[in-house]
This record gives sequence, structure tokens and C-alpha cells, in this order.
Amino acid sequence: MKSTLLLFVCFALSIASYAQKPDKTDVKFKIDFFPKEIISKEKLVNIAVSSNYQDLIAEREAEIQAMNDEIQAIKDEKANRSTTEKVANLFLGGGNEKKAPDPSTIYVPRLIGEETTAAFNIPGYTENNEVKGKVEIVFSPMNASGISASSFSYKPLLANVTVTNDKGQKCYEGVLGATSTNMTYLKGFDSWSEAYRKAEENAKNETVKVINKYLTDNFAYTTHSGERRFYDIKDKKQQYPEYHTAIEKVKMAFAYFSVPSKAAAKNEALKEAITIWENALKDLDKNDKNARISKEVAAVTYLNIAEAYIWLNEFDKSREALAECILVDDDYTKESNKVTSFLNLYSERYNKYMSY
Repeated sequence: MKSTLLLFVCFALSIASYAQKPDKTDVKFKIDFFPKEIISKEKLVNIAVSSNYQDLIAEREAEIQAMNDEIQAIKDEKANRSTTEKVANLFLGGGNEKKAPDPSTIYVPRLIGEETTAAFNIPGYTENNEVKGKVEIVFSPMNASGISASSFSYKPLLANVTVTNDKGQKCYEGVLGATSTNMTYLKGFDSWSEAYRKAEENAKNETVKVINKYLTDNFAYTTHSGERRFYDIKDKKQQYPEYHTAIEKVKMAFAYFSVPSKAAAKNEALKEAITIWENALKDLDKNDKNARISKEVAAVTYLNIAEAYIWLNEFDKSREALAECILVDDDYTKESNKVTSFLNLYSERYNKYMSY
């Protein structure tokens, strides 16, 4: 009899320990994200591409011309030899012949200019060469070294990148390009110049990728799709109809994110959900884990409030709710930190855009 009673008590305690169960509800969203730095609110940008090594090209071309002159001089010398000299050289097996240089071993970089502009893009922007907001990309030549009979090493091209917004303010100035270690390019071509040209194209493409990524990460207007977490409450003993109602209002609000004409309705739905949660918190009993609004229920309720305030752009109120979440139940510190991380990212971009 005692064992049966003990089993019943344990079972009852087990049920009580799960009196309230926060129910994770991930709500999908799709929203335009503001950039870290703004080039133009009108989303227009002037992209200009050029190279800074015209003098090097002239120098290399002069080297090739000198080699070609030397080759011609050798040919002329052979043509002007006497019969005796030709016969003597024949018996010597050509051992006294001067070796002609190979002009194809000289790398003459190809100018990278406006024809490459189309390779660069900043999501959300339209290219327009009449506007003040500008991205200037100036390429340096490829660095080829370690030349041997069968291979050479090269590094990707680097470029000086300057970004200026439409107010004339410089947003970025620096050197960008692939930073990988030297890559070996085996000679599998008819000439060195052909191999160089292929390597140069590969090197340019690598740096284009690096620059595009930087421009996207820092200046793009991007559309973000994902899910944001809210909490409903489910329990067999107690009813939480107001939490279910609040979640439905949140879902409706998030459905309106991509509909500008529904901005007011979105905001109203979020405010109504916040009011529901704030009213529920009035019944908080921190000392009774089986209370209808226990500290765990309160913690997730504050997370709900914080999340809703993010999308109302009331960031200080969101931070207040996150602080209350940890104060009422520090077991939710990890979840609070996740919301804080997103809040900081979103608010920084939003505030910068609004104050531009």
C-alpha cells in the first residue's frame, strides 16, 4: 500500500513540474534589411573601374620590342654570312649560334577598365554613372614570380577600392583582393603569354568575388527571410487563451511585413499582442513554480515583448524587456542573448538609415 501511495505521489509531482510549458513558435518573416553603410537612399550608384599600370605595360612592351630587334639582328646576321662561315658553323653543329630570346616569357598585363564594370554589383542598387554616390575600383597588375621551365606562381590581382556616398563622404578606402597563398599555374599552353593571360583572368575573377562580397556585406540593401521565435503557453491544467490570441496577432503582423500599405495594421497587431502579454505579467508569482504565471512563463513573455518591440522599432523598450527576462529567470540568459544580438544588428542599421 505504501509503495502504491509513493508511486502516486511521484506521479503527481511529475505532472506538477510540467504545470506550464512554453511552446516555441517560430514565425516566418521576410523584410528588407538596411545596409551597414549607405551610399544613397535612392539606391543609385556610379561604379568606375580602371587600372594603374599603363607605365608598366609600356615598359614590358619595350622589352619585347628589344627582344624582337635582337631576334631580327640574329636572322640578319645569319643571312649575311659567307658560304665559308655557313659551312664552318655546320661542322660545329651550331655550337657557336647565339640563342634567340623568347618574347612570350615577358608578361604584359592587360588593362582592366570600364568593360569590367558589369562584373561588379551591389544588391539593391541600380548602376548610374551620373550620380554622386560612387565606387571606384583601380586594379594593380598581377604579380607573377617563381618562373621555371614548366610553371610559375602568381597571386590574385589586388585593387584599390574607394566608396563615396552621395553626400560626398568617404565610406571606405582600402586595398581588396583574394588573400590566398601563391597558386602554382602549370604550363599547359603553346606559349608563356597564353599561360599568363589565363592566370591573369583567374586572378581577376578571384578579386572580383572578394570585392563583390565586401560591397554586399557592407553596402547592400538585402532581403532577409527567416524565422523569429515567440512563445505560446500550453498546459493541461490551466488555460492560456490570451497567449494563443497574442500569437495569432503576431502571425498576422509578420504576414504584413512585405506589404507597405499594411504597415499601420502590422504595428497595431504587435501593440495589441504586447498589451496582452503585459497584462498577463500582472499575475506573476515568482515563488510558485506551479502558478499560472510562473517565473518561467514570465521570462518567455518578456522575450515575446522584446521581440515585438524590435519590429516596432522601439529598441530601448526591447532592451528593457530583455533585462527583465534575465532578472525574473536567469535560466533564459542564453535565449535573451540571442535576441539581443539580433536587436543590436537590426537597430544599428535602422538608426543609421533613419539619421542619414
